[in-house]
Amino acid sequence: MAYVRGNEAELDAWEKLGNAGWNWASLYPYYKRSEDFAIPSPGQQAAGVTFDASVHGDSGPVRTGYANAFGNMTLTRTVRKAWEELGLPHNVDTAAGNVRGVSTNPLTLEPAVPDLRWDAAQAYWYPVEGRPNLKIIRGTARRLVLADTPKVKDLKGRECGSISAKGVEYLTEDGQTVVVSAAKEVILSAGSLRTPLVLESSGIGNPR
Repeated sequence: MAYVRGNEAELDAWEKLGNAGWNWASLYPYYKRSEDFAIPSPGQQAAGVTFDASVHGDSGPVRTGYANAFGNMTLTRTVRKAWEELGLPHNVDTAAGNVRGVSTNPLTLEPAVPDLRWDAAQAYWYPVEGRPNLKIIRGTARRLVLADTPKVKDLKGRECGSISAKGVEYLTEDGQTVVVSAAKEVILSAGSLRTPLVLESSGIGNPR
């Protein structure tokens, strides 16, 4: 999987929509903190890989780098030149917050293993799965269970206010519905496709 961060302008738009603190400047240090970037080999750089090491992290749990086979490719420079002739510029490294242009993005892999796919389990689960205070529940999250919070109305009479989750409803592997209550907080991290689905199933977002 290609490792491509969000575009700076798009992340800044989150804050403009009312989400204070959610912007590129506040998230960028955490992008770097989560990453362990492998500098491309001389062969990969000769094949056309470009990068800016200063915008990458070097000690985080998520390994990123380029497949070893990249050093044998001869197509990269030709493709880049073709796009530049069509008006799309070369982008040295999209990790700096600008994703426009032709770039050689790293992958979430460990080049030295070799080419081991470094997914969320490799980065965050396997290193801590033996902890006594961690329990993994296998199932499919359906919706957040929301807490009862006071409702207020805006100037147009629409209900608004803060919303908090007190638990999660999920389906077990045999299709049973179970609700888990949270003593402290709920963190929803289901990817770019499933996260909106769970939120909307919980009554947050587009009511249709």
